[in-house]
Amino acid sequence: MPRSSRSLSLLRERTLPRDPRYLVYDHASPLDRPPFRRPIHPLAPFAWILLFAAALIAQNAIHAAASGSMDWYPVLSNQIGQDTVQTACSPQQAWDIAELFCRVCSTNQSVVAQLAPPYVASSTSDARAAAKRQCQCMPGYVLTGGASVLDSRSSCKACNATQTSSFERSFCLFCERPFVDGNGATTCLCDPGQYLMTRDAQGIPLTKALCKNCPKASYPSDDLSTCISCPDANMIPNYSSDTGYECLCNTTIGFSAQPVGNQCVNSTSLLSQSSQNTVDYPNAVGPSGLSAPIRNFPSDFFSEYLAYASNLCSSEWDEEACSLLANLCVLQMYNQKSAACKSYLDLALVRSPSKNSPIFERPVSLPWLFYKEQALSISAISPNLTVDLSKNSGQLSFVLATYNTDGTFAGFQALISQFDFCENGATLTSAFWREVGYNYVSKCSLSLRDITNTTTSTLFYDPYLLDDSGNLFPVPIRVHNLAENSDMGLDYTGNVFTRRFFLIDNISGVSNGTLQVIRFPTYIGLTIRKVDTAAGAIYSPILSILYAERSIQGTIAATDNSQYAMPKYTFQVTYNMSLVDFWRTMQILFALTTSLALVFGLYLARNWSRRSVASAAEAIDLYFLGQALIFMTGCLGSTFFWLLFSICCYWLIFYKAQTTLFLVLPINDMDLYNFNAVLITAIVTQTFFVVVKLWQQSQVDLFFFDWEKGKGVVASSAEDDSVKVVPVSIWRTIFMANQWNSLQCYRKVSMEFLLVWTYFFLDGLNIKYAATPQPNIRNLSPGARSPVLVFAIDALILLFFVAIQYTFRFLVYDRFYRDRLLQYMDLLSTANVSLIIFDEKCHGYYIHGRSVHPMADTDINELNENLRKEENDMVPARGLMDTDQQAFEIFVTASLRSTYDKIYSIVVGENSQIDPKLSGRLKHLSTLKASGRPKSASEKSVKAYQTINKFLCTFFDRNIKEYPYAIRDKSYFEKFLGAVPEVTQGSVFLNDTYGFSRVLMRGLEPALLTCYALIFIGVDISTGSVSAAAVVVYLLDLALCFLRRHVGERNIADKTILDWKFLV
Repeated sequence: MPRSSRSLSLLRERTLPRDPRYLVYDHASPLDRPPFRRPIHPLAPFAWILLFAAALIAQNAIHAAASGSMDWYPVLSNQIGQDTVQTACSPQQAWDIAELFCRVCSTNQSVVAQLAPPYVASSTSDARAAAKRQCQCMPGYVLTGGASVLDSRSSCKACNATQTSSFERSFCLFCERPFVDGNGATTCLCDPGQYLMTRDAQGIPLTKALCKNCPKASYPSDDLSTCISCPDANMIPNYSSDTGYECLCNTTIGFSAQPVGNQCVNSTSLLSQSSQNTVDYPNAVGPSGLSAPIRNFPSDFFSEYLAYASNLCSSEWDEEACSLLANLCVLQMYNQKSAACKSYLDLALVRSPSKNSPIFERPVSLPWLFYKEQALSISAISPNLTVDLSKNSGQLSFVLATYNTDGTFAGFQALISQFDFCENGATLTSAFWREVGYNYVSKCSLSLRDITNTTTSTLFYDPYLLDDSGNLFPVPIRVHNLAENSDMGLDYTGNVFTRRFFLIDNISGVSNGTLQVIRFPTYIGLTIRKVDTAAGAIYSPILSILYAERSIQGTIAATDNSQYAMPKYTFQVTYNMSLVDFWRTMQILFALTTSLALVFGLYLARNWSRRSVASAAEAIDLYFLGQALIFMTGCLGSTFFWLLFSICCYWLIFYKAQTTLFLVLPINDMDLYNFNAVLITAIVTQTFFVVVKLWQQSQVDLFFFDWEKGKGVVASSAEDDSVKVVPVSIWRTIFMANQWNSLQCYRKVSMEFLLVWTYFFLDGLNIKYAATPQPNIRNLSPGARSPVLVFAIDALILLFFVAIQYTFRFLVYDRFYRDRLLQYMDLLSTANVSLIIFDEKCHGYYIHGRSVHPMADTDINELNENLRKEENDMVPARGLMDTDQQAFEIFVTASLRSTYDKIYSIVVGENSQIDPKLSGRLKHLSTLKASGRPKSASEKSVKAYQTINKFLCTFFDRNIKEYPYAIRDKSYFEKFLGAVPEVTQGSVFLNDTYGFSRVLMRGLEPALLTCYALIFIGVDISTGSVSAAAVVVYLLDLALCFLRRHVGERNIADKTILDWKFLV
């Protein structure tokens, strides 16, 4: 084939229909992905056998249906090729397409063209032409006796020595210029530019072949049977004995001799090719992983087509050449100083604006690459589109106008999964990212080895959005490789928007036929912003792309997992809206709630001061400031939790329930920064408050005092006439202390139940995926989750199961089975032992356990008789002062507490003396551990214990006039705001059945559950794992319970002169 007839079709891949009226849905990815195969179910072999048989039948049916348009051949796996012809028969054989075997040509026959199975042609006509090539008579022989060489009656007969055969081997004829070769065969010769005519105008065979001149701008074929036209009518065939015919342009009429591509161009408009056919790769990375910029890379593609595209687009307004020029500019990364982009811009300046673009200004009959409008104004334009989530599954329809490398239009593609290289083929048609409001993120590593080995040619795309009228709205492109677009934020000031992009560039980096540099995207993002003032309206979507460049040097190993060979890729779809008004409101609400929390914390600290400080002069000191800090942290932690919970539930409800787009999730870094900052602050403050309160609980002052009287007197000995009172058993007190110790970690909520069911619902039932950033609450498809929605979903599930347990406890368990706190009060009354607790200097709790029976230290018969009397109301009420109220919140006078402390300090001081030296403490502990025996109390402590026991019994019997007390119910402010009553007239006892639970973990349970919920949510957000969050919270609960039980047990032992070994 002459050099001038080389066609750009070699660059074309299999194209889509070019008629823009047809919308072609091409789901193929730019990367050659492996097909998705479902695993074979082990219990269904017969179904698979039937399916396989059906597939074979369907395959034969498809081949049979296709036989009318293209011949089919049996295919061998080692013979498959693309756009190639492979030979299976020998040179002396021809493929018989009817009988499907290699036929041996008979005597005096030769193979005209050998095409063996499988034949893969670039067009149907080529395949049909190839199928007709077979055995025919050799030159100098003609067919006789039949219509075909396959006819058994036919044979090839030699012409006379001075004759030759016609081209179709049907008759013999003489030559004007005969030539006899070394084998004695005669052939006809003609002068250059002439072909051989063997029939006249009516098709009658001539007796002598005549040499005739070929028409203008054509040249004879190799066998002189016909004339071949040059690609351009302005070309002149030039003959050379070495190279044959070459079509050159006619220089006498102003054309350059060498054609550009297949066209002649005016010599005055020919683009200079010196230093114009190179490409720069400033971000190229070599195999070492280090940056290796490449400048002035000699590109075969630019050398071949830059001048052609530029000159043909300029002189002829050829649309495909202009599109090719645009592709070249795109491959130059829109560098306006490059030859391709400069040539394009020069043409765009002289072209008038298109009348078919009412919104944007673009040149007529020229591909649209650059916007003349500013980026900010472009991003503020809204397409004619109302986003209705109830229609079309709430999806946006994006369309890609596709162009081949040579500039030809390849049709339209629906944008579905072309950008998601991370998909494995299983969900190619789902395209979750197209769902309106779905903040989709897909991340993975690409294989540079697969990219370089892909056989897919480079395609170029112009993105559009299909609006409500069926029109195509152009989508701007922001290529981050441009210096103006280096900032990947949402501020488009100074950015440059463009219109065409590619996915994989495997053509510009080819030099001398070898791929040396390749481009591919490492980030593709689609940003869609909602119009602030209109529901359902959006601004123009912005497509952002960041390309990576890799220098290819040899083969990339399949085991190479470096950043060079396995670059990271992200595909992201982001929906956003202006949240300035929302966050302004939230700032006001945050400031108000924070102020209220701090004020309430100061109020609680002031109440503590009134309960704990003897005089006003001591009201404000460092200790007060420390207590104020503790109360304020507790108030802030709880307030922040409920504030975040309210905000996140607002987003969950209104985002998931919308039918017309009016709300999108906050995704800006600043928005999430504010959210994360408040969440972290809540976790820290609430955890601090809980830990401090648990420590304070384990340091309370408590005392068990026994109301039991001795059972008469006994003689000391036979020699001694003195008598002594029968001692009262201490084992009832020890038993009560043990039961109190068992209540240290008692709570209403079971953490095991809470965490197991929370994990089951969130992870097992995939409820956690209701937090994915898409507006369909019923869509539980796995995906990245929004931190805001994670908080709402996790908190709702946790609160749901907490509420279930509280409801069950209140309605069923505590009412019909047992209430451990009430049981403990009954047990104290049965044992005739009371418990007083001081958690602050002048504040505490009292459980009145004085028995209504004469004796509690008795046998089983008397105990049973006492209980029977109570059942029959034969005894007074158990409560203090002959009431039913046994538990009180007490506010005592400073003088009473001072008297109590004088005696109580002896008990505690003597019982908790420890060697100040570490070596002494270790020796003491090792001695006790080795002995295994309980430690005895000092005699002084025992006497002080007996003294304080008598003092408390006397006080509660109201036998000490200096220390009166009053009993009453709580007022509204005392019940709900913790107001402190006046104690100037004496101590005040307020009825409060469960008040003493505040010194147990149960009393701290709301704050503890809030802390656990915050930690659970924080771990889930940071790790993305519900199981990790559950494990962390469970281990934290075990640790806190262990410390609370251990330290509380030591405190009971120290405050009751009982060795800790009595507490089992």
